[in-house]
Amino acid sequence: MHTINLIGEINEDMVRKVAEELDECVGEPVHIRLCSEGGSAYDAIAIAGMVANYTAEVTVTVYGKAMSAAIIIVAAGDIRKAVPGSWFMVHEDSGKTKGSTTEITAYAGQMQAEEASWNSLLAQWTKTDTATWNNMAVKTTYFSAQTARELGLIDHILN
Repeated sequence: MHTINLIGEINEDMVRKVAEELDECVGEPVHIRLCSEGGSAYDAIAIAGMVANYTAEVTVTVYGKAMSAAIIIVAAGDIRKAVPGSWFMVHEDSGKTKGSTTEITAYAGQMQAEEASWNSLLAQWTKTDTATWNNMAVKTTYFSAQTARELGLIDHILN
């Protein structure tokens, strides 16, 4: 089994690393060790897409934290695990913008569309509905590995 370590901020470098490593081990099962506070939602979606569409089984194990954008990478795995004491977090999209009222309104609309898409993917890959993921994100919700298992985000808590 090939192991990929995803430690730290999710960004373009991490996307490149995952793409290159998956290309090296086509057809071989993969284990992703994840410890991330999040980062770019766009880059997390790219990694999640690679994970979900990989030709062999992908196990994702959370070590310590999977927060913000990292959540979608966990959800995309075929087998999802966490070590005891790991923490998870979801929140609303955030950003800064300048411009006219029309530009700012358009930006806010785009952010809402992205959140709806994100929550739909989480619902598809877990046993929790879109509305629940949305409500959790609005409140910025931190949760334990036990709660992640109840939500269907992970399948197992390791010893």
